[in-house]
Amino acid sequence: LCTLANSTVKMGEKKGCDCGAKFCRFLLILVNVLCMVGGIALIGAGVAVKVIVDNGNANISTALKTCDFRDGVNTQGFANCFAFFCDRVGETTCSALRSFPLAFVILGVFIFALAFLGCLSGVKRNSFCIIIYFFLLLVIFLGQFIIAIVAFL
Repeated sequence: LCTLANSTVKMGEKKGCDCGAKFCRFLLILVNVLCMVGGIALIGAGVAVKVIVDNGNANISTALKTCDFRDGVNTQGFANCFAFFCDRVGETTCSALRSFPLAFVILGVFIFALAFLGCLSGVKRNSFCIIIYFFLLLVIFLGQFIIAIVAFL
C-alpha cells in the first residue's frame, strides 16, 4: 500500500507516492520470471526431442513398418515413430528435422538469459542492466518489424 502522509514538505522536496514505479517493477520481475520458466521449458523440450531423434536414428536401420505405442507412451515409441516417418519422407527432410532440437535449446538459452537480465535489472535497480535489457528488446522488436515488412513485400 502507498499512502501520503500529512507532513510538511521543505522547499525543493517532492511529495508523492511511487506506487506506479513499484507496480511496474513488480510486473517486470513477474513477466521475466514467466519468460525464464518458458526458456527452461524450451531447453527441456529441445533436449527431450534430441533424445527422441537420436533413438530414432538408431532405429532407422530396422525399417519399422508401423508407428504404434503398444508398449506405452515413452521415448522409444516416439523414436520408432520418427524412424517410421524418416523412412517415408526421405533422408533430406529428416536431416533438416534433426537441427530443430538444437535450435530449441539455443532459443531457450537466449530467452532465459534475456529474462534473467530483466529480473536482475528489476531486483537490483541497476540502470546499466536496464539499458542493456532495453537495447536487446529494441533489437528484437526492430528485427521482427523488418521481417514483417520484408514478408509482405
